[in-house]
Amino acid sequence: VVPFPVFIMIATIIVMYIVVNRTAFGRHVIAMGGNEEATRACGINVNRTRYGVFGVIGGCAGLASIILTARSASAQVTAGTNMEMDAIAAVVIGGTSLMGGKANVLGTLAGCLIVGVVNNGLNLMAVDSNWQVVAKGLLILFAVILDSVSAQVFKKSQIKQAAQKSN
Repeated sequence: VVPFPVFIMIATIIVMYIVVNRTAFGRHVIAMGGNEEATRACGINVNRTRYGVFGVIGGCAGLASIILTARSASAQVTAGTNMEMDAIAAVVIGGTSLMGGKANVLGTLAGCLIVGVVNNGLNLMAVDSNWQVVAKGLLILFAVILDSVSAQVFKKSQIKQAAQKSN
């Protein structure tokens, strides 16, 4: 039997994929992440887009809190503490750049699965929680370095292709 939160996750992924990849709002958000001043110069209302992003984030946080409260059958003030690192790790591992201008919803799903496997593995190996935070930090560092190196390689290949076309 598949738990109900999995269906909510699948529906959320589908909706967010459509919003990010198929709507003007998604294009505005990605543009704003890449270069806010250029986005403003293109005539996009940056403040309205920012408020829209905050609304989406608030809705997702509210949905996650409802699911977490329902799963634990209690509302605790400290529920979800220190999950920020997991969220950042999942997004970065999934291929979304911390520098902005790129979004990858399906990659974020893969990042969530990887972070979940790492968390579960560290718990099963009885690794101290402090070292788990260090391991997640190293995972994020590795993902950021990989993103930076791949961006440089992509940029060099674009320059090389442009030079070949001009010759």
